[in-house]
Amino acid sequence: MKKHLLSFTLIAAFSIAVLNSVAQGLHPVSGESLKYCGQAEAAEELYKQYPNLKEAAEIIENLQKNQNENPVPNQQPPPVYTIPVVFHILHNYGPENIPDANVIDAMRVLNEDFRKLNTDISTVVPAFQGITGDAEIEFKLAKLDPNGNCTNGIDRIVTPKTYAAGDGQNGSNVSKINMWPRDKYLNIYTVNNIKSGAAGYTYVPGTVASNPAIDGIIILYNYVGALSPSSVLTSRSLGHEVGHWLDLQHVWGGPPTYSKDPGLICGDDGVTDTPVTKGWTTCNLTTNDVCTGGVEENVQNYMDYSYCYRMFTAGQCSRMRSALLSSTAQRSNLSTTGNLLATGVSTAAQLCKADFTVNKKIVCLGTAITFTDISGSVTPTSWQWDFNNDGTTDATTQNPSYTFATPGTYSVKLTASDGTTTKTVTKSSLIVVLGTGPTTNVPYSEGFENASFPYNDFYITSASAGPVTWNRVTTAAYTGSASLKLDNHSPTTGDIDEFITPSINMSNVTSPTMTFRVAHQRRSSSDTLDGMRVFTSSNCGTAWVMKYNKDFSTLQTVTNVSSTAFTPNLASQWRQETINISSSAGMPELRFKFEFTGHGVGNNLYIDDINISGTASVEEEFNNDFGLNVFPNPFDENTTISFHIQDKYEVALGVYDIIGKEIVSISNSIELSPGFYSLPLNKSNLKQGIYFVRLEVNGYSVMKKVAVQ
Repeated sequence: MKKHLLSFTLIAAFSIAVLNSVAQGLHPVSGESLKYCGQAEAAEELYKQYPNLKEAAEIIENLQKNQNENPVPNQQPPPVYTIPVVFHILHNYGPENIPDANVIDAMRVLNEDFRKLNTDISTVVPAFQGITGDAEIEFKLAKLDPNGNCTNGIDRIVTPKTYAAGDGQNGSNVSKINMWPRDKYLNIYTVNNIKSGAAGYTYVPGTVASNPAIDGIIILYNYVGALSPSSVLTSRSLGHEVGHWLDLQHVWGGPPTYSKDPGLICGDDGVTDTPVTKGWTTCNLTTNDVCTGGVEENVQNYMDYSYCYRMFTAGQCSRMRSALLSSTAQRSNLSTTGNLLATGVSTAAQLCKADFTVNKKIVCLGTAITFTDISGSVTPTSWQWDFNNDGTTDATTQNPSYTFATPGTYSVKLTASDGTTTKTVTKSSLIVVLGTGPTTNVPYSEGFENASFPYNDFYITSASAGPVTWNRVTTAAYTGSASLKLDNHSPTTGDIDEFITPSINMSNVTSPTMTFRVAHQRRSSSDTLDGMRVFTSSNCGTAWVMKYNKDFSTLQTVTNVSSTAFTPNLASQWRQETINISSSAGMPELRFKFEFTGHGVGNNLYIDDINISGTASVEEEFNNDFGLNVFPNPFDENTTISFHIQDKYEVALGVYDIIGKEIVSISNSIELSPGFYSLPLNKSNLKQGIYFVRLEVNGYSVMKKVAVQ
């Protein structure tokens, strides 16, 4: 370690109590709530899972250290290396869906810090001004994706994996999804929350040399760039993580020799020009010769926890360049001429795709939706928005707001142009506009037997760019001949598909319950990312309350795995699920949303026999018409009559002509148990004309007008 005499010049004076934890704290000047790096903790958990990995990482670390201490002489000025970058924005339409501007600003901060172009470099204390380093490493957003398609280097993925993010340890979500090849790109994932409580984390190359699936950076969305919701103070955190990714340790070292937390043990980071230090969580620039008397410690180093970051040392820059040129974790290919061409960073920008996001996907009738253009790689100069996908241009501004006139599911088309190139994108079934007021009552039953699917006020949508994959099928059913199938055998990565029930009147119902049948089989033992959730909304989809959440381990109804597309052919392959919805009693408008998340390695899922029941009087059922329904109407050979009753009643059912004469007696004062009934109706005895289906229950009667053609 190179020694630096402590400067007695008063640079700044800060005082704060020692933090109780390095997981989070308050900045001593701004009072801003701060979180710290989770690199050491993440590595520690990985070593527990793979004990042999620790020894291999230490061997690589020793080789790297020897190379740094004995560099090959080079008389030529070092070249500037470029690293292609992709940001994966993991979001669920919340604040974590940060705009492109935040990513671009993060790239600005990163490049300034690594090239020693940051404006606050002049405030480095005198003892270290002579060894501040220019890493001569630059970062550029990729312009071509792994398939050679144009990109702006920002990959937006709708997924609940944005919450409790991690690599699967300690109950965290496996959040590094849709990773682009690490030998071509630096993968950066922005998330809403990290399970460990850290601001961000990654691994040094030696730790992930044989594990490319987790070789990337995860960082909180509000630590990306200096624009809101981030800040100037937190904007340097990403550079800290990139330092780890390029083989830098914390300035106090780390496990296994030193502590994973700062302020405990004087440690060495393996770089010759950084002083021995315990590490700092405050910006103490005056009395910091703690480990070696008279030797000032590098509190302003990017790899400390002080949050007054200003610099890398020349030695750290040399180590990062060595890591970039090393084959460890495939870093050496990143800055090659061939890879810069393959990722598009060495070619001129062009309009390569039209794309957009929305601030709301499910809205109540009359609610405006904002559409935001994210086309790339250059900003278009003209836009044509078709919100109904009917060939009509509805708006021509870049980021319009639009209010749909009627309930329904809408596909949206954007055509963008820069004057030379024109690109088009259509997102099918993107927007769901819900009507107001209930459309059905309790008891509610849906067995998907009606071929005219989706039904009135029943919506199917995809929350991601993939195709909508919920479909009514007659190849499997628990009862009857049909069910709803989620085609999950080959979905797109991070695909989220939803269906929403009609609005159900629960205002006069007590003790409501919901049941449904599910059938699901995993594709392989590595199929661990899929899951299904059920939500309720009493305010037309403005807010959803989760009532059911099962992942791969608890969702499956068949214990063995199969790579063959799953179709349940046995009753034992179905399971009935019961959801507690007692808190929904009395709500005049209640909808249910079934949401399935797939990740490209799963298998099919089926839903059947959705039933919502509760306690209601015969008068209440009378007011609800007992759910009497005749379909199709006008009659054909497939017409059925359906109804439901909540208790055991005397029931009579018949078909009458317009003068009240009974033409067909279907049932005559028969006692029926509670449940849902569906009866076929033969029209052979009915001539062309108008008829009435009459249902009598305990003296109450309701009728439906029908036609025979």
